[in-house]
Amino acid sequence: MHPVHEGCSGAGIIDFLLRLSFLFLIIFTTSRAGKWLSPLIAIALGFIINGVRVALMAFLINNFNTETFDYWHVGDGSQIFGAIGVILLGGICYRFIQPEPSDSPQSSEHGT
Repeated sequence: MHPVHEGCSGAGIIDFLLRLSFLFLIIFTTSRAGKWLSPLIAIALGFIINGVRVALMAFLINNFNTETFDYWHVGDGSQIFGAIGVILLGGICYRFIQPEPSDSPQSSEHGT
């Protein structure tokens, strides 16, 4: 029995998106639900995106398309999945951001 290689396990993208979600929570004021959902969504997105990546590579290698497989496995194509994860996580987490309350309501009316 062979262990699953780290790159194929999705651990890398899950770790990256999870760290990004924590950074998001540190930088932005979020809803209570956002504080819990952001890391969970990061883990789920990493798992799903990696599943799509592995399925694509399995399809390519089973069709003996090794040049395209190499592009998606170790070439520039392998970076696209990480970018897709960042864009999706950012779009989802953006909805959790809550506007910060202003110091005083009169300051915005008088332009000061």
